[in-house]
Amino acid sequence: PMALKPSLPKKKSIKPKKKMKAFHWDKLSNTDAHDTVWKELGKDDAKMLSKDDRRTLEMAFGVVKKKKKAKKSRLRVSLIDLPNSFLKSKKRNNKSPSTKKKLVKLLSDKRRKAVEIVLRSLKLSGEEARDAFLSMDHDMITPAKLQMLMVVCPTSEDVKVLSTHRGSASSLDNAERFLKNLMDVPSLQTRLQLWIFKEDFDESIGVVREGVRAVNEALAQIEACEGLKTVLKVILGVGNHVNGGTPKGGAWGVKLSSLGKLKSVKSNDRKQNLLHFVVNVLRERYESSLKFLVELKGVESAAQNDTAFLESESRRFASRVQQVLTMVKKGPCTEDDQFVPVMKAFHSMSAPETKRLLEESKNMARATTKLCKMYGEKPQRPEELLEKFAIFVSDFRQAYLHVVERSKPGH
Repeated sequence: PMALKPSLPKKKSIKPKKKMKAFHWDKLSNTDAHDTVWKELGKDDAKMLSKDDRRTLEMAFGVVKKKKKAKKSRLRVSLIDLPNSFLKSKKRNNKSPSTKKKLVKLLSDKRRKAVEIVLRSLKLSGEEARDAFLSMDHDMITPAKLQMLMVVCPTSEDVKVLSTHRGSASSLDNAERFLKNLMDVPSLQTRLQLWIFKEDFDESIGVVREGVRAVNEALAQIEACEGLKTVLKVILGVGNHVNGGTPKGGAWGVKLSSLGKLKSVKSNDRKQNLLHFVVNVLRERYESSLKFLVELKGVESAAQNDTAFLESESRRFASRVQQVLTMVKKGPCTEDDQFVPVMKAFHSMSAPETKRLLEESKNMARATTKLCKMYGEKPQRPEELLEKFAIFVSDFRQAYLHVVERSKPGH
């Protein structure tokens, strides 16, 4: 027979002295809550409230008359998409250059025009571009010109067409002559991609590393935050009292999405909600737990990261660095070819950094899985889990400031 999953015992029923307003939180089953942080929080959550707390809670949130409540829609914070870089060619309307003699034209009109537009900005002859590329001349070929060269890099169709020409290069039209010279560089497109990768490496990996570390730090902050556990224990006590005597009561734990529903339950005088009540209880007797707002300071910004993008970029960096090594092992194509020594030095620097970043990016998933199990949540993306906490932190901060403001003289 299949062994039954361990389950927490049914909790003692709480019976408020009057009917309470409905608090529609989502209970975790006693089985789902068993191996989670809720097992400890739910042991004596009722003791978190004093008799005065319960009396005040019932007076403020007890049912006076049946009144249909309008649901208040939540404004959700949109995640900021990290920018992707795309290669774009600038198009300008220029007149075709005049030629003093009839030169051989092998490219299609469309392809020739595209190449000529780039050449006007590039301001390099085919010979100059080829020699500067082989010597890895950073002065002649700037990062901007690398992007231009990527646009005019000879395609397989260009190579096929230009290979049919048996005359001298000087007999070719400008665009054809330029591409013919670039064809002298082996694996040109790959070399271009890797040179661009090298030029962008420090800035690109810095942005991704910052995002990955922000997510990992936020996940670690949540796991280690003791003040948060006290806050959740008080919320559990309040919710179980409000829902006492109903199927929603007797909860060992709740889904994190339920935390956002606290502010939707208004008091009879409409001056506070359940979250304000929780803040008051914490201020009066568990004030040290309020430091959780500082301890979770990185959660809101970390939740804005697109971790799928961060993971993808980390893998792309690792793949490119491996590609650099492969090209370096092929050796130089000529005596003047500086690609190998330059890229070999780059590989020595970038390989350890990329390996470290890849490991840190994998940790995001591991830490999220651990935290999901800790709180009885279903598997989800790191930013989805962080957003649940971020919304609660934001809601709680607003409620705290409201309570503090109302406690000042004159309110």
